[in-house]
Amino acid sequence: MANTFLLARGVPVGKSLAERDLVRTAREILDKAKLHRREIVLPVDAVVAEKIRRACASRVVDITKVGAGDMILRHRPAQHRNT
Repeated sequence: MANTFLLARGVPVGKSLAERDLVRTAREILDKAKLHRREIVLPVDAVVAEKIRRACASRVVDITKVGAGDMILRHRPAQHRNT
């Protein structure tokens, strides 16, 4: 779900799973939250890899640095930013 909200904020998510057909809805939710002075917490970094394989190397990147060929494997739970 976070990936859809990241896309709505214009943050690239590479080949990650996301509900791309719900980006508009996510954007509306973000706008309403801001209007009502509510916070939606989104990750600031993530563990990414080019493939989901045991032997495939993963790395931690700033959420704005997810490459086109990367897949977000998980968000780091302690690292979030309020929006």
